[in-house]
Order: sequence, then C-alpha cells, then structure tokens
Amino acid sequence: GVISVLDDSFLQLKNILSEELSLYRHILVLSEKKQKLLLERFSTDLLQIVADEEEAVQKLASFEGERQSLIEKISHQPGDSSLEDFVNSFVKNDTEKTVFFLLKRDLNDVITRIKEINERNQKLLEQALDLTRYSLGLVTTPPREVIYHRPDTKKVSPSYPSLIDRKI
Repeated sequence: GVISVLDDSFLQLKNILSEELSLYRHILVLSEKKQKLLLERFSTDLLQIVADEEEAVQKLASFEGERQSLIEKISHQPGDSSLEDFVNSFVKNDTEKTVFFLLKRDLNDVITRIKEINERNQKLLEQALDLTRYSLGLVTTPPREVIYHRPDTKKVSPSYPSLIDRKI
C-alpha cells in the first residue's frame, strides 16, 4: 500500500537525481570542450556545443519539476526544500541516505566545476572580444600623422584611407 508507493517514489527520486547528475556531467564535458575551442578558435563545433548545452539545460528544467513533485508527494511539503533536509527527514535507511548524499555531493562537485569553467570561458570570450576590437582598430584607423616636417614647408596632413577602406 502506502509503503510501496513511497518506495517507488524514492526510487523515482533517486533515478531523477542520477539523471540530473548524468546531464550535469554531460554539460561539464561540453563546457570543457567549449573552453578548448575558445582557447584555439571559434568554429562550428562551438555552435554545436552551445546547442547541446541548451538541450541539456531544458532537460534539467524538466527534471527539476519532476524532482519537486516527487518530494512534495513523499513529504506533503513544498518541493523546494533542500535535498539534505528532505533526506534527513524522510529517508530512514542509512544505505539509502548514503546514496542520496553521494548523489548530492557529486551534483555539487560537477555544478561547481561547470561554474568555474564557465567563468574562465567568459574571461576567454572577453579577451577574444578585446583582441578583435584591437585588431579592428588597427585596420580601420588611419596611420598617425608624421610629427616632423621641414621648417620651410607648409605642414600638410596626408590623407590615408583606413586599411579596411583601401582598394585591393
């Protein structure tokens, strides 16, 4: 009766947490690949990785809703309480508690690593953008005017087109 429904709900919750961990690990691999490409150069591979990340994030949002529903079903309380509080209150079997805590630890570890890599990727993107702006400035800014001119001649400012406007 009631116990088998709860056991089934715990199993479903464990499965969802495992699936979430799997997706976070997938996002971690994608983040690492993205970082590698950012270090090398942009490519269509990078666009595919971003699309894969978006798909994984959408799946995670779906699992989040399922996880909260299961916690509410088991605890009869809002599903947004912490996993640790939930496990301490409702999981009685020590082996099961250990499984949930290991899943929680692994989730936290992977999420922390994703955040670290994404922060590094953001810095790499900003550096790449700065370099691109600098490079564009080099090719779009006309050469600087020569400071020295002969005293007996009228100073004439030469007209140089920017590199990007020059005819090739």
